[in-house]
Amino acid sequence: STRGEEWLVNTGWIKEDENHCKWEGVSCKNGFVNKLTLEAKGLDGSIPTDVGMLSNLRYLYLAENKIHGSIPTEIGMMESLEILELNLNAIDGTVPTEVGRIERLNYLSFSDNTLHGNIPTEVGMISNLGVFSLSANNLHGTVPTEIGMIKNLKQLHISENNLHGTLPTEIGMMKSLEIIFLQENTLHGTTPTEIGMLGNLIHLLLHDNSLSGTIPTEIGMMENLVLLHLANNSISGTIPTEIGMMKSTNLLILDMNTISGTIPTEIGMMEHHEHLFLLKNYINGTVPTEIGLIETLAGLFLSNNSINDTIPTEIGLIESLQFLFLNDNFLNSTIPTEVGLLSNLNHFRIFSNNIYGTIPTEIGLLQNLEQVLNLSSMFLTGMVPTEMGMLRKINALDLSSNSLTSALPTNLVNMASLEYLNVS
Repeated sequence: STRGEEWLVNTGWIKEDENHCKWEGVSCKNGFVNKLTLEAKGLDGSIPTDVGMLSNLRYLYLAENKIHGSIPTEIGMMESLEILELNLNAIDGTVPTEVGRIERLNYLSFSDNTLHGNIPTEVGMISNLGVFSLSANNLHGTVPTEIGMIKNLKQLHISENNLHGTLPTEIGMMKSLEIIFLQENTLHGTTPTEIGMLGNLIHLLLHDNSLSGTIPTEIGMMENLVLLHLANNSISGTIPTEIGMMKSTNLLILDMNTISGTIPTEIGMMEHHEHLFLLKNYINGTVPTEIGLIETLAGLFLSNNSINDTIPTEIGLIESLQFLFLNDNFLNSTIPTEVGLLSNLNHFRIFSNNIYGTIPTEIGLLQNLEQVLNLSSMFLTGMVPTEMGMLRKINALDLSSNSLTSALPTNLVNMASLEYLNVS
């Protein structure tokens, strides 16, 4: 069924008179086949129904081939199976309900195929399942509530499908969960408060859905969460103060929602935080001074909001900062001289604000700045400081739409990488 004569390596499979335990990819125990390892062997065709006769098989690896057709229902007869890996093929059809009979199954991956239909409720019967991956298929329907019965599940991957409906509250029963990847579906409704019961969760990716409602305050109970990605939804309300309790989080991505209110001062308690993405929301108020307490922060992305008042001088305390995006807000202050302390800064965007005063000479200390330095569309006055010539890695400098004096310092010629200059 899988065109053995065309496999990249097919030792033993064509001459059937040889000991089958010596065939390519076959492992045996007591003369019985217990493992088939045939990843990336060039297999083509469909999975034969006879596979169900391999009652002693514990591991079936068929990933990264050209297998098509459907998953045979006979797969449910493989009662010893612990690992079933069929990802990265061209398998279509539906996920057979019979998969629920494989009680010993610990690892199931059907990702990166063309499966359609619903996720069968019978998956809830696979009580030993640790990894469940159906990402990058054409599945539709809802996330079945029965999934909450898989108490030992550590990884749930169902991203990049056409799932709709809401996130089941039963997800809170899966106390062993470490990874949830449900991004790039069409899920709607609110993020259930029960999510806070997942104390072992490390990665939660729900971005690119149609989720609404607020970020539940229970999120603060997830002390082991490293990555929270909720971007590109319709989430509203404010950022809960409980976010400061998430001591392990180093990447928080809330871009492209309708979040309003201020950035809570408790953000300064996230002592291991590395990147904060709040782009394209409706956040107002000030940048809290407590932001300077996050010594590990490498990226602060606050562009396209309604943030006003001043740029806190405490920003200069974040020596690890590499990305500072404050453009397209309503900031109303001077550029603090403390910005010159950010010696690791690579990208600095502050244009389209109500920033006034002169360009501080300390900007010349930012010698790791790369690509574009855009200070346009503001109310800057005075002369362009000669220290600007020290920025040798900049290839574009935009000072347009300000009230700067027309004379430019001659040492701008020292900006060896400069290709574009706009002072109009």
